[in-house]
Amino acid sequence: MHAQTATGASFLELPHNAKEHSYGKPANIKGIENIFSDAAATLAFFDETPPAWQSSMGYYTFFETIKYANLAVSYTLPQRWGSLGLGVLYLDYGKFENIDERGNNIGQLGSFDTAVFLNYSIILPSHITVGTNAKFFRQKIAEYTANNFAFDIASKKAFFWGKYALWLALDVENMGPDTVFISEGSPLPMAVRTAVNFEYKNIMEKGFDISIGPQFKYKIDETINYGIGIETSYHLKSISFFLRSSYMFDTISDSSFAIGMGMEYKISRVGIDLSGAYLPANLMGDKTYLSLSFSYRQPREKLKGMPQTLEEYWLEKPEDKKENGEKENNK
Repeated sequence: MHAQTATGASFLELPHNAKEHSYGKPANIKGIENIFSDAAATLAFFDETPPAWQSSMGYYTFFETIKYANLAVSYTLPQRWGSLGLGVLYLDYGKFENIDERGNNIGQLGSFDTAVFLNYSIILPSHITVGTNAKFFRQKIAEYTANNFAFDIASKKAFFWGKYALWLALDVENMGPDTVFISEGSPLPMAVRTAVNFEYKNIMEKGFDISIGPQFKYKIDETINYGIGIETSYHLKSISFFLRSSYMFDTISDSSFAIGMGMEYKISRVGIDLSGAYLPANLMGDKTYLSLSFSYRQPREKLKGMPQTLEEYWLEKPEDKKENGEKENNK
């Protein structure tokens, strides 16, 4: 199993936090912790005050003996020039006994995958966000190693009607040359992903939000993955609670169900996100995943002519928006 996973660089497709395990990759996926899954996730249209800096880190165990860790940071450029991001992930498969041809134990061998992500994303007019990832990775299986690179291109479009939003997403993932161990090459897990999400956003300080929509992914090996994910949340002034679930189908491994919970706590500029996911009766039995992410958001000054928060955007009257735009053009 390990050789199949590593030589094809399939570690790039692994869920990178418990949110993904329970919710998948919806069209409105956002947040610095999702830089590894969606190249356009670091910026969200009118999500919050534009942050100058964001950072996050996560850690969890995968299949009991496999340890996974990631670290990401992004910087939002001034004057709406987009966001630059850097991410590092490390997947340790643990130690294996090294047995020679005579059956003697001659020590232990280790295997790991590691990758560095360089990200750029930008918000364009008409509520469109685009982003790209350049990924450089190294894989080690026992004494054998391989180096390679890949690219992602992601885009999303938002339509707003009062408290409601419709999100559309289209990504192309893991474009690049074959990964070669010794003399044998293996193609990258290139895939095309699309998703649609319908979102209801409560603009009050306290209240419920809900987001639901289908997800579809076509891989280069002709595997098709599709399903639906739903997230509902309740927000207080400094703390939010989340309940997530997904039901996914795969042309190889049948269907899978997942459920998860999360809590996000914000105090001053620091945010703490604790999420859990439970996957019953999957290929490896019942599995539980936990991930912990931290974020630091240093707010940038409010951009001229733009609402500072999503609440301002939704509450602002159409004539006010037109007037603000005219004032900006006159300057």
